[in-house]
Amino acid sequence: MKKVILFLSFVFSSLYMFAQDAPELVCATPSLYAYPLEATTAKVIWNSTAAPSYTIQYRLCSDSLWTTVNNVSAGTGTRDTGTYTLRSLVACKCYIVRIRANCSANEVSDWRSYEFHTIGCVEPCRAPSQLFAAARDSMAVLNWSSMGTGRTYLVQWKSRADLVWQNQTSSTNSLTINHLQPCSEYQFRVKTFCSATDTSTFSEIVKFKTSGCVAPCSTPREVRVVSVDRTTLLLSWVTTGARAYEVMYSVGDSAPHKATVTINAFRIPNVSTCKIYKFQVRSICGTAAAPVYSEWSTNVSIITEGCIRCNAPTRLSFTTTETGALLKWDTLQGSTFSYEVQWMGPRDTAWHTVSGVHGNQYALTGLTACTWYMFRVKTNCNSTAGSYWSAPIRFQTKGCPPVCAAPRNISFHVSDTTAVISWIGVTSVSTYRLIITSSDNTFTREINVTGSTYILTGLARCKTYKVQVKTICSATLSSEAVIVTFETRGCPTLCGVPREIGFQTDSNKVTVKWANMGASKYYIEYKLASDSLGAWKRDSSTTNSLVLTNLQSCKTYLIRIASVCPNGVSAFTNFAFATTGCPTPCVPPVEFGSEIVNDTAASVKFNIVTGQSYTVQYRLAGTANWTSIQLNAITPNNLPVRITGLLKCTTYQWRVLRACSTGSLIESALQSFTTKGCPTPCTAVPRDLVVTGYSADSAKLTWIMPTAGLIYEVRFGGATDSSIFSATPIRLTTNVFVMHGLVTCRHYIVQVRTICPNGLASEWVTKQFRIGANCQSIEPSSNEPLVKVQYISDFG
Repeated sequence: MKKVILFLSFVFSSLYMFAQDAPELVCATPSLYAYPLEATTAKVIWNSTAAPSYTIQYRLCSDSLWTTVNNVSAGTGTRDTGTYTLRSLVACKCYIVRIRANCSANEVSDWRSYEFHTIGCVEPCRAPSQLFAAARDSMAVLNWSSMGTGRTYLVQWKSRADLVWQNQTSSTNSLTINHLQPCSEYQFRVKTFCSATDTSTFSEIVKFKTSGCVAPCSTPREVRVVSVDRTTLLLSWVTTGARAYEVMYSVGDSAPHKATVTINAFRIPNVSTCKIYKFQVRSICGTAAAPVYSEWSTNVSIITEGCIRCNAPTRLSFTTTETGALLKWDTLQGSTFSYEVQWMGPRDTAWHTVSGVHGNQYALTGLTACTWYMFRVKTNCNSTAGSYWSAPIRFQTKGCPPVCAAPRNISFHVSDTTAVISWIGVTSVSTYRLIITSSDNTFTREINVTGSTYILTGLARCKTYKVQVKTICSATLSSEAVIVTFETRGCPTLCGVPREIGFQTDSNKVTVKWANMGASKYYIEYKLASDSLGAWKRDSSTTNSLVLTNLQSCKTYLIRIASVCPNGVSAFTNFAFATTGCPTPCVPPVEFGSEIVNDTAASVKFNIVTGQSYTVQYRLAGTANWTSIQLNAITPNNLPVRITGLLKCTTYQWRVLRACSTGSLIESALQSFTTKGCPTPCTAVPRDLVVTGYSADSAKLTWIMPTAGLIYEVRFGGATDSSIFSATPIRLTTNVFVMHGLVTCRHYIVQVRTICPNGLASEWVTKQFRIGANCQSIEPSSNEPLVKVQYISDFG
């Protein structure tokens, strides 16, 4: 509750900061918020407008009669907050509360209303929600939202191909199921048992899939997008060895575009300024006739340059006449700005717009006297960019006729049969009209009163009365009636329902405590949650505590308590508790660790329960066959477990199976490690490839060698001919290669890589070029790789 009040204080503080910038109304209307505390009480909060007092009225949403609270204060500072607690409300009902400020005898603000619901509704037995499954190769943990203490659940699951559901009950909102098939689709649903006779419908069906699938095509990772310059974007990612990649991108909210490239980069020229570009990439494996696609990568985005930012005007103000208003605002830095002004009257359904306003004020004419209007302003930074609209501000034109103000701050001093009614009247007025009626219409009195006090006699005990008070300003002019209610004293003391119940549980007993309600005795009834409604056992206590014994361990019980008072027995209040003594669950091992000993051996460890039996299993990653190491009556001295006979530079998967007391096996999460012995990669990549033309059908390729004594492989061909990427490369020991058989105006691709002394090859370095002059097309087609093209037009 403190957090809610702190949050509301922050909201009102923000409103006050804005209110300091806005002009102050004659009698400002406070902001209002209300929220329930208990089933029959609610808290009302409002911001102080520095008024001397406030009037609060509230009623049921279905009623027309208001209950009035007068003379409520909230402090005179504009940063103060007023609070008031509404009591004797009805549980689980809709209420409307409203407030107005009383600035003086003749000045009151408009009403501000707020609608809220009291708590205490009895909810039906609902099905669980938020279902999800955490699945592994052959087991899954099914989870769902808890529906409260003492609930049990029926869980059903089956594979996609099965027609019959498998069933199991659970006393918690989680269930572990085993013996599932790897890489298979399953579905499950849950229903709630609120009591022995009250059950919910089944929840929605949620699907999940076990792990153990071998991915046919790896998803690109480390996807990055950079702005090369103001007009070009470059997308890159770590190569997956796929034969090609598919790029999907969109601009703002437009439909996505797709493109296919054969390298791990994608370039977009001529991008739009100040736009959001979004990208995703996936690998294309397999053959061109039977392609296999990976999952899409994560989404990456970038905002291109060129955005212009512009601030909205601030500190809006006004001065009014009967038929016009001079609207003003603060001037922003930059004298070339223009502004747009919008205003709206009480009967308008859309804003009226005035464009091209220079300076920081505008005179609005042709308005109606004594009428409320709104206006707002925005800045035009240039011909294409503008700010957001400022926050709208209200103003009222002058010329309002005199008003006969209603009395305010009506209060009562009540006894069993009398009530003294007082109010704050209107200056220079002494006559008021009172109409008093009882809730059962057996009492009615209508009278004119001189002054601001009236003594009402002849009332009945413990009865509600309605009072209407209005000001009589003249023979033809009177105010609206202010309606308030009060209740006479003498009501019998009600027997309170026990609350604040707490439990101290053991395996076979529980100590129950509750708030002292002043009762002479308390009835306590309890039963197992799974028993029928007729199985309640009754006990009693003359104090506000009781110890229940001979209970069953690890069971959920329902309990209800009622107060016994001289005027009767209260309603029962219902709760649930669970005894201790539940067996320790069999949980899978956790806290794994692995250490690579050498090229062919590794050590693994995990947390243990001393004396239990475990099985360590390992396999080549992506295969189906496991190798097992059995560990019986394990102790810390058995760890770590050494695995030998492995292949070097190879990734393995491993897991641990624990033998449970029920005879079943529960398996851990899947782990992995990679043995040593991997060869050093070839990082001597050729750089600075240059193509020079020396005849009409040939060109020379040169590059800088990373170091002397290396071997290079070269391959080249037409940019649209994908066969060059599978052709046998040409080996060289120098950094010069001459390409023959070229055709003028055709685009070509040439690639070079290094063969290191250990026999491994570096990455390919690609160059695209074209020879010839006066060619019609100077760019490659959309099927060619988007890399920078070198154009060679001087032959030899």
